[in-house]
Amino acid sequence: VYGYTQIETARQNESQVAEQRVSDTFGTQNVIALLVPRGDYDSEKALLERLEACDQVDYAMGLSNIEVMDGHTLTDALTPRQFAEMTDLDYELVCLVYAAYAAEGEEYGRIVGGLDDYTVPLMDMFFFAYDKVEEGYVDLDEEEQADLDALYEQLSDAREQLLGEDYTRMLVSLDLPEEGEETFAFLQTIHDEAERYYDAENVYLVGDSTSDYDLSV
Repeated sequence: VYGYTQIETARQNESQVAEQRVSDTFGTQNVIALLVPRGDYDSEKALLERLEACDQVDYAMGLSNIEVMDGHTLTDALTPRQFAEMTDLDYELVCLVYAAYAAEGEEYGRIVGGLDDYTVPLMDMFFFAYDKVEEGYVDLDEEEQADLDALYEQLSDAREQLLGEDYTRMLVSLDLPEEGEETFAFLQTIHDEAERYYDAENVYLVGDSTSDYDLSV
């Protein structure tokens, strides 16, 4: 064996006894992290859906399948109307923020052509809008500010856990033991699925199972 979970001893130390009690009570978990280049929300969502369809996966979680509210995920592209309804902000105010976002990205055609159909990923627009509020460009009443602060805390937690400077992280819980032929073979399956959307040299798997596999070869 290459990890601790498969070791069987005639006598167990305190740590092994405690781990066994935790496993008996809550079940075992085998979670690995999948890192891919950040920014392509559509590819991330498609990859998460393919992984969750695998029998060997309990769940796969990433920015593109975390639901915030009203059925929207962090990376859903929303129009000004949808964003206003979700955040309970004034629609005219939201349109001004969308116009500022388009101007900052030099998408001036969006401003001239109208913003009704202009869509921006929820997370990107939210943090842009929050920054404008903090900078004093947007004034909110007390209730609107409280709602915005609550949503900011929720989204910030997700961003800190799953989004890095260059990579986004997905968590994949496997319905497989930490090590073994089936587990090691499925690690390659995850790589194969990720490489449908990303270059192989930019896909990384991290976890106890990957460590055990590295020790085995």
